[in-house]
Amino acid sequence: MKCLRVLIAVSLAWIAVPTIALATTLEQEYVATPGWCPGLVVGNVQTQHHNWHMMFFGASQGREFVEFHREFVAQSDDFRLYGFDTPAVDVDPDPAAIAVVAQPGSALKYQHTSLNGYARAAGHVVGALHPHLGGGLNSAWTVRPANLRLGNVTFHGYNANGIGTAMDGLFHGGGHMTIALHDFLGISGDMGNTLDATRDGAFFQWHKNIDEIYAEWAVGQYQLSNKSGLPIYFSVGNAAVGAAGTSLNDRRQSDVYQASNPPLANQYGAIPRIASDIYVGNTDGKNLLYRYGVRKWQTLNAWDIDAFAILKPPGNGWYFSVNMASAGAPGSAVAAQAVKGGNVFQSGGGGANALFRTAANLGLTAAASDELDALVVDEQRRVQATNDSNKPGIYTRSKQWFSLRAGSTFGIQALGGAAIGASDILRITDQGDLVIDVAGAVLGLGAGDDLDALAIVDVDGSDTLTAPDRIYYSLAAGSPALAANSPADVFCHTVAGVPCGAMGGRLEITAANLGLLATDELDALDVRLAPTGVGACCGQSGNCTLETQADCTLANGSFNGLETVCSGAECPSDTGACCHPSGMCTPTSDRGCLDEGGTFLGVGVSCSMVCSLSHAPCVTDVDCLAGGGGVCTAGADCHAAPGNDECNGAYPIPYDYGKGYRPPADNTYATPASYDPPYGCYDHTVFFPPYAS
Repeated sequence: MKCLRVLIAVSLAWIAVPTIALATTLEQEYVATPGWCPGLVVGNVQTQHHNWHMMFFGASQGREFVEFHREFVAQSDDFRLYGFDTPAVDVDPDPAAIAVVAQPGSALKYQHTSLNGYARAAGHVVGALHPHLGGGLNSAWTVRPANLRLGNVTFHGYNANGIGTAMDGLFHGGGHMTIALHDFLGISGDMGNTLDATRDGAFFQWHKNIDEIYAEWAVGQYQLSNKSGLPIYFSVGNAAVGAAGTSLNDRRQSDVYQASNPPLANQYGAIPRIASDIYVGNTDGKNLLYRYGVRKWQTLNAWDIDAFAILKPPGNGWYFSVNMASAGAPGSAVAAQAVKGGNVFQSGGGGANALFRTAANLGLTAAASDELDALVVDEQRRVQATNDSNKPGIYTRSKQWFSLRAGSTFGIQALGGAAIGASDILRITDQGDLVIDVAGAVLGLGAGDDLDALAIVDVDGSDTLTAPDRIYYSLAAGSPALAANSPADVFCHTVAGVPCGAMGGRLEITAANLGLLATDELDALDVRLAPTGVGACCGQSGNCTLETQADCTLANGSFNGLETVCSGAECPSDTGACCHPSGMCTPTSDRGCLDEGGTFLGVGVSCSMVCSLSHAPCVTDVDCLAGGGGVCTAGADCHAAPGNDECNGAYPIPYDYGKGYRPPADNTYATPASYDPPYGCYDHTVFFPPYAS
């Protein structure tokens, strides 16, 4: 089918739709405002996105596909959090007066708009059945393929170009077309063509999902498919350069991403975002971008991430970094390092510290510019992006907290209009809203105080931020709340604001205990977990228990790695009917079925209960026929892919096809190959009923 890609894409690109008033201020501003996001021409968001696709038309886009859309959508974050400043009017970083309001009762932060007159109910969302022309079609979010999931060997084995190509060919286009079906009125809606796609708020929602999978791939490069690796997350200052070949260094190359064909050496740059980016690395001398940053368009006033944390169990020590000016106590590992700021140290207290990771391990240089600002050592391998949940939210990273450096919070408002301070602990919700989860005042901090390092401990094991959970932190030099304490001391308050320091009051551990001088300054902090010697063990029935590797193996279980936890493990389910691409139906687990590229029909469903036409579970022939299927028969009931799935003898599709047009070949139930274009066998918008292109 790939030889028809050009024909299909051209036909979609030239579909004309009538222009009507847009539904929300947000999309009106996106479309009406020229030049506020990166692109190829001085035009609005529509022309920039469309022209990029035309430039890379018919080519394998790979990393280029991911990086363009990643920075493209990053600009929408800026707009959503700040509004838009008109350069001729707003010369300072004040947020514009445009109110960008969340849509109540909707899973979509961005309103799902329509340009072709399709009438939608209030609060319309993607994910339900809708009475499109020709009957109801399920236009939910496109399901993530098995080979784009953590734990899948193929997913972990992709390089940057491979993961971009796979998402573009297997997943990206399918999501566009299912969302476009919500506008179905003889032709597909806004999301069905590259010119109008950005006029539907769901475009930004969908590309958030794409980016989350890319972020999870980055995690997987360090977590590894067997969860034996150790991802380390960090942020750096805005002057950081990074070693050649790292994501950090790539982003250092230019001010704003600009598409180019072929991609230039500096193609992936985004200098203003570096201080608000989160990177992931470990020991390979490289790093990958985990989460792109946020900055205010038309200024260089980027967020500067000063601390980053996830919920962790109580530990027996600390990981930390220090600023470049720190010296370390005589004889300590800190003192032994010529350049201090890019290294990660560990300490159990008692006045000593040891080198845990060098700057070079994390893909940083020995230059004074490459200083760590925030740190998470993911010992339990639980920081992910989407967790394979297919949730439609803009972010599904709600259990990650951060604080911003003083000087980079001007004009930022949390949900509800609250101003952000440098001592506030922030979070971005599933809906993409910025919220203050713990105000600096709760920690006894006030104006001028700058929270400089952060670690949060889940005291009650609820995996939720609750009142007794402990917040460990340090303060930047010059913070009034330091009083006589050192900026290398660690303090403790509960989420409820109660001092909980092990040394009395708020003081948890002193600089001297960590092998530092009182004049040193912590820049990042994390809790070092006490090793338990156990990990998540997936039993044969799909249950998960914490076991030693030996005990897990003895019980014929699947061991997920030392110190992994069940909440982060993906254990296979009990068996059920699995329809394989070959047409065979076998009993297997949900994960086993997905890994084989099959369709899992549910736990407990037997192959003798499979409808021979609809692939839906059934109990009686009557039920099956009522659902549009055949009869319930035993054995291999699943439809095999026909032999006409490839381009040999392909029939050209005219760009001006009419409604109801069908080719002479019937590809019903044909399966797309990994290299097929987005418009594949499941494309209901080219032909209806679903004859493939």
